[in-house]
Amino acid sequence: MTMTIPPDYERKVYAGLLGKVVGVYMGRPVEGWSRERIEAEFGFVDRYLAEERGLPLVVPDDDISGTLTFIRALEDSGRFADTPDEFFGETWLNYLIEGKTVLWWGGLGHSTEHTAYLRLKHGLRAPASGAIATNGRTVAEQIGAQIFIDAFGLVAPGRPDLAVALARRSARVSHDGEAVHAACVVAALVSAAFVEHDMDRLLDSAVTFIPPDSLIARIHRDVRTWATEADDWEQTFEQIRSVYGYDRYGGNCHVAPNHAVMVMAWAHAPDNFRRALGIATTAGWDTDCNVGNVGSVMGVRLGLEGINRDYDFQTPCADRLILPTAEGTFSTSDVLTQALRLARIGRRVMGRPMPGPPREGDALLAHTEEHTPRGDVHPPFPGSQSTHLKGGPREPNKAAGPKGGAIHHFSLPGAVHGYQVEWDLPPESARRVSVANVSGGGAGAARVLRIRFRGLEDGAPARVSTPLLARPRGGAYCTMGVPRLCPGMVVGLDGVDAKLTGGRAQVALFVRAKAAGGERLLHSEPVELRGPGRFRLELRVPSDAPYPLVDVGVEITGEGRATGELLVDRVEFGGGPDFRIEIPRTGRDEAPGWIHDYDVARGGFSDDPVPMLYLGKNEGHGCLVLGTRDWQDYRAATHVKVHLADEAGLVVRWQGWRRYLALVWRRCDSRLRLVRRFHGAEQLLAESAARWGLDELHALALACRGRRATARCDGEALFDVELPDTGPDCGGAGVIFENGLVGFRDFEVGPVSGD
Repeated sequence: MTMTIPPDYERKVYAGLLGKVVGVYMGRPVEGWSRERIEAEFGFVDRYLAEERGLPLVVPDDDISGTLTFIRALEDSGRFADTPDEFFGETWLNYLIEGKTVLWWGGLGHSTEHTAYLRLKHGLRAPASGAIATNGRTVAEQIGAQIFIDAFGLVAPGRPDLAVALARRSARVSHDGEAVHAACVVAALVSAAFVEHDMDRLLDSAVTFIPPDSLIARIHRDVRTWATEADDWEQTFEQIRSVYGYDRYGGNCHVAPNHAVMVMAWAHAPDNFRRALGIATTAGWDTDCNVGNVGSVMGVRLGLEGINRDYDFQTPCADRLILPTAEGTFSTSDVLTQALRLARIGRRVMGRPMPGPPREGDALLAHTEEHTPRGDVHPPFPGSQSTHLKGGPREPNKAAGPKGGAIHHFSLPGAVHGYQVEWDLPPESARRVSVANVSGGGAGAARVLRIRFRGLEDGAPARVSTPLLARPRGGAYCTMGVPRLCPGMVVGLDGVDAKLTGGRAQVALFVRAKAAGGERLLHSEPVELRGPGRFRLELRVPSDAPYPLVDVGVEITGEGRATGELLVDRVEFGGGPDFRIEIPRTGRDEAPGWIHDYDVARGGFSDDPVPMLYLGKNEGHGCLVLGTRDWQDYRAATHVKVHLADEAGLVVRWQGWRRYLALVWRRCDSRLRLVRRFHGAEQLLAESAARWGLDELHALALACRGRRATARCDGEALFDVELPDTGPDCGGAGVIFENGLVGFRDFEVGPVSGD
């Protein structure tokens, strides 16, 4: 069925998601505080508080991770609007790592989401996993359903009925009763806000999708009545606290009081983004959740202009996101990247085509002079195609995005893809650089990242960068992830040297790698800035570079008080992985640049002739995986020694716990098997006897090219099979193990050889 979609759909999705993220970052520092404590310390909170509290602003948070993870059910099922109930539970099992990613892991009966996950893990399907009949009313009616639900409104613009139908299927994985009603109202509000701008009509419409005698419907009637009778929001809040306060409900964080706070914010500040979020923050209780939901509705309604009308919410966070899941493609991301991903899903849900490719000439200012690095003319690197990098970045079957599918394209106002000035440099350099998203001018008026610099001298560098991998930090949620750029790949940047008004300056790409004993910078050949003209920078990350890569950016050096500006039009990642590393010895919860799940990590035993890392899982499967869905055709290899385990092996095209290909040895019958695992079903593709003894070192290799896979053990060919038409055709690689301890010596990934 084909449905109408707004002409500015992508822009509004971006505004809605930005509103959500801003709200979470705004409310997070006072989560769980009372109104009295908040007002005593900060007054009315209509700003970010992280710096005042000495906390990082950009943090992983379940409100954001859950919103952008559970929506993946629609595309992973391939059925979009027709995705069945049980598949939403499958999505949880695929992307969650127990105790680590996405959720608040508060324990059975304490955290509703953890409770539902355990039901799924032990074989109960959705929606029984979240039902009142399974978990009791108190647990099932906590807040979680509504905090994860905004994306279902964003993918069904102007169709609140469809948004509610999808939201209800997702919410019932973990919740029931009033919690699901609350989630449906939020999804309906987000969806309807694409086409309806009057808040009263929005609220009237949203509650028609839930029973009129429900608690959530009653909350809407009461709070809106109190708001019309009150002189200020504080009076309305006291009514809420008296009638719907936390003391009326059990459990850790009930939905009713918090939903009432959201209705209050919308009713008292229907046309002011900053004030609505300020009311929801200052009221207290579950602030990150409440302010995030308020922000998503207000963002769609008021747009980007409304978000930043009274306060610059974008610059401090630079759109940065940390999204730890069992599949690392987007573990470190940004709001625009995720908004366009949601919009692609939404167009499939609505039966609408993707936007057409950008017009020729939209990319850069109309300058004709080309700049090249110092010295000889810089030739195209092998595998390049025109000015675009062959092979990435892209997801399978994804239509080309803005500027030919660039990973960073700055195509909407304020969007900087996480780029910020690095302040750990000498202050005299950092203070002399600024970044902003601006119109690039010209006929197409494409947007670009403007980097201004002034007074640079003595060759001191100034750097602007965006993270490839979030740094570990304290808090309730892990920062597990993998970088989208790795050794063997290439970074390309197209830009314009807009003007140089004094001194001399050079610009180069750089990549920062985490190395033993610190960090290491890798640079491209620099370009001399000398006035208006286009330039291109390229950096091939060498195969022997340290892993992981943690930042990518632009470095400017100047002499003679260099002053000017340059415009970054697009940044691309291309090529494929090509490197070999020793698997690092790591602690229980530390494996930078890897997706990991293990209970034991230790170095070699006394009789190991070569360095080894032993990883163990006491019960069930464990993993150590890197790479992303940008990886398609490649070869992975490792050395493995089974100390005591039921299964050990190598995985490729990893898309999470329920989607991958694996070459595994099983102790029960001492056989090597090539298997495809796809949402709980395991398909045997080939098998062979392998009489391994415990503590024997063996070499495994598994390669995929298109729909063919080849496997080797100890250098001997094992299998050459045609892969099924369905199933993972891209994804990361690594090692897996089950019920025991397995040693690994190294890990290698690279191009598929000719044999």
